[in-house]
Amino acid sequence: MPSKRKLAVIMFTDIVGYSAMMSHDERKALDSLNANRAVHGPLIKQHGGTLLKEMGDGILAAFDSPTDAVLCAGAIHAAIDQQGFTLRIGIHQGEVLFEDGDVFGDGVNIAARIQGLTEPGQTLVSADVYRNVKNKPGIRTTSVGEHPIKGFSEPVSLYDVVSDSERLPGSDPVSLTEPKHVRPIKNSRRRWMTGVILLLVMAGLALYKALDRGKEGPSDTSLTMAVLRLINLSEEGAELQYLADGITQELIEQLAKVNSLTVRPFSLIYPYEPGRLPLVQIANELDVQYLITGSMGVFHDSVRLSIELVNPHSNDVLWNGSYHLPMMNAPSLQVQVATMVNRHLNISLSPGEAKAIAEVGTTNGVAFDLFWRAWNEISKVTGEGFLNARRYLDDALKLDAEYAQAHTLMAWSYALEQHPMFSPNPLPSDEIVSLAMPHIERSIALDPESSDIYLVRGNVHKNYTLRLDQAKRDIDRAIAMNSWPKVPTSYCTCTILSTYIANGRYQEAMRLAGIAAGVEPDNFVIYSDQGIILTMLRQFSQAQQKLDTAAGMMDIPYVNFYLGSAYYHDKQYLKAIEHYEKARFASDSSILSFAAAYLTGAYLMVDDQLRSDQYRRELEAQVSAGLHHRNHAMALLHALLGEEEEMLIWLERAHEQKDGDLGSIMSELAFEPYRDNPGFQAILQRMRGRVD
Repeated sequence: MPSKRKLAVIMFTDIVGYSAMMSHDERKALDSLNANRAVHGPLIKQHGGTLLKEMGDGILAAFDSPTDAVLCAGAIHAAIDQQGFTLRIGIHQGEVLFEDGDVFGDGVNIAARIQGLTEPGQTLVSADVYRNVKNKPGIRTTSVGEHPIKGFSEPVSLYDVVSDSERLPGSDPVSLTEPKHVRPIKNSRRRWMTGVILLLVMAGLALYKALDRGKEGPSDTSLTMAVLRLINLSEEGAELQYLADGITQELIEQLAKVNSLTVRPFSLIYPYEPGRLPLVQIANELDVQYLITGSMGVFHDSVRLSIELVNPHSNDVLWNGSYHLPMMNAPSLQVQVATMVNRHLNISLSPGEAKAIAEVGTTNGVAFDLFWRAWNEISKVTGEGFLNARRYLDDALKLDAEYAQAHTLMAWSYALEQHPMFSPNPLPSDEIVSLAMPHIERSIALDPESSDIYLVRGNVHKNYTLRLDQAKRDIDRAIAMNSWPKVPTSYCTCTILSTYIANGRYQEAMRLAGIAAGVEPDNFVIYSDQGIILTMLRQFSQAQQKLDTAAGMMDIPYVNFYLGSAYYHDKQYLKAIEHYEKARFASDSSILSFAAAYLTGAYLMVDDQLRSDQYRRELEAQVSAGLHHRNHAMALLHALLGEEEEMLIWLERAHEQKDGDLGSIMSELAFEPYRDNPGFQAILQRMRGRVD
């Protein structure tokens, strides 16, 4: 057959963890390979493509249309999700050579390299494919930035794509499109704090929103900008850094209300300490056209602000301004600055945008300062910090009872402080709900269009009322609202993924984690989340790699506990013991009891009956002392030991005393052998509120 050179769309697919699957369970691996083959053939043909060849667990196909290739990839993901394993898919459009039923050329090599960069459950495409599908109905795209491709001198712009054909049967649609108008939720003051707060519920991640619409991604009218952290020149020095960062975040929020501006989130600009790098380098790394820089100082009872709007690529200062206002008027600063920035960028605001920019959470400068003091205290994740935060918020609400953000943060402080990951003996769930719900209801009444509060309420339902159905409704509502931010904050990352896990939707959770990794690739929480999900999917080697990376970035009890679990279920008991011991040594929360349960089992597996008995007695003593969540830990212990009846007794007791964490149960592999047990299912149903 003569060779033929033509422009084609090349798709590579690959089964995630196939080598490990083959070494652990050869029969399962072969069954997966056959199922993979059965799915690909008909769907590729149905979408007008040609299946060229199989390469082990990989498949190479060609299409004439980028749209057909993307829709086919979505349909394949949806079908494969029902088979119990996951794929990576890469797609590129380029010139290739067809010869004797095979295909060759750089276009093929680039597609293969792209596939190697994807996360489990993800489809990545090159810019050539993106340009053809970005405005097609039913296809949503998210930039994940430029990536070097081995063997090629220039980096390639990559995009995550999701199509309607990828939606699982019976699942609710999840919008991943960039909203036309947003009100960002404030990000955590510290990247480490973003991580620690996410530890609240098994999974935290920066989910849905693409930050890098970049040079190929933004619309023709979109301008890109970053507001760098304000330099703190206050008389009190570092003690007022919280206020400088708070004003920075408020300014980001105001500017992000403008449709034609894409503003980078605080979580991305936080690492850039003022004055450390040339502005043009920062702009290139953040992929923005403009930067806002400046300083803030509090002197006596007034605040001074100096601001510059610059084009670092041309070294032009487009505008600079200085403000000196009484502290009482501080909330008006972001309104004044945002107005001037839009004016000097020649942006014509719509009436709705002008109105939105003029709105602030509070007009009381003292309440504003107290809010950011509270945020700073919550970031410490200590009992004293939570008490201080609520004292500040109480004072703020006395000054402005209609400060919706303060009500939201107050509810969040109760939900976060009382979670067993942070508190050794939290309040009963009913009491936590009674403390948080009045602030939630008040915040919704004051600002029903803010997604923050629905995420906080979803978190309370997920963790304390155990109403997963209501938690999911709150999450879906937040996702659908125009106020959804371009990046999530601690509110959403503490709620969304854990709710998917608690509902057993691991594949979807893994796909969202992949999107998050494209947004914040250096966030240790994302690696931790991926490790937890991979453990549930029994991809232990990959889980260990992800969690080990997370531990290298943030060596804390939570990460060590789940790293221990990844080794335990992989039957590497000595490695598991090492990490469980680290987790319990550094923790005063309920991680102590869960680690004791696993250590009981792990030492038993290595024939150390003495130490196994020691940890069992330790856990039993905690139960006798009436400590919260210890019934749950006892159920875990009996599950590990294969003692089914005892496990059910303790799980029922955990339910009766509202001391069972449904999310933990659903993300705990030790309970998997009992999931079909009618008694186990009945208890879970009662926990979910489906049975009285």
